[in-house]
Amino acid sequence: AGGVMLSVQDIRQNLGQLLGLTWAHMVIGFGFFTLQSWIPLYIANDLGVKNLQLIGLLSAVPWVGNALTSVSIGAFGDRMIRDGVPVPRVRQIMMCGATFGPGLSLLLVSAGVGGAFGALGLMMVAMCFQACCYPGFHAYLVEVCGAKSGLILALTNSWGILAGIVGNIGTGYIVAKTGDFKVVFLIISILYFTSGVTWNLFMKGAVFRWGVAPKEA
Repeated sequence: AGGVMLSVQDIRQNLGQLLGLTWAHMVIGFGFFTLQSWIPLYIANDLGVKNLQLIGLLSAVPWVGNALTSVSIGAFGDRMIRDGVPVPRVRQIMMCGATFGPGLSLLLVSAGVGGAFGALGLMMVAMCFQACCYPGFHAYLVEVCGAKSGLILALTNSWGILAGIVGNIGTGYIVAKTGDFKVVFLIISILYFTSGVTWNLFMKGAVFRWGVAPKEA
């Protein structure tokens, strides 16, 4: 299975999927951490809610949806596999939900569709869809990375956290310049779409090869 860490050979042999997994996790982190940090201010600033207790309650709505959906969507993914759907296909379907769902929902928020509290509902829908990443991204990574799945998840998660930090800093700058969150939601939406396209193009379920020397011609 090779050494504990990644060798240059490991990286070269698995570069495409490593980059795909890293980008997917970066988008997950960017969207999750940015929304989690800034939804309270969005509710106060853009929706005009001034009661702090109500802001706290409304801020929890998207994450309650995410938590409840996670359990049901995970079970649904397992059911699909038991019913004979190929595992890579299940992971692809889940990642389509985890990327295009939030992408479309936040695009609608950016466009002002649904009014003030309709936007909050759309954000809940976005986070419900993002829950598909658990039976999508996370399960896929464990399946294809084998003995080094813990290391790869830790590495991609580090990039996801860094993306979340960039998202928080950038959001502060954008909102200070524009006075609202429309551009922020648009950027997050575009990132989700790019993640979905990347996943469908490159993540085909190929198992990673660790410490295996390439065959000579």
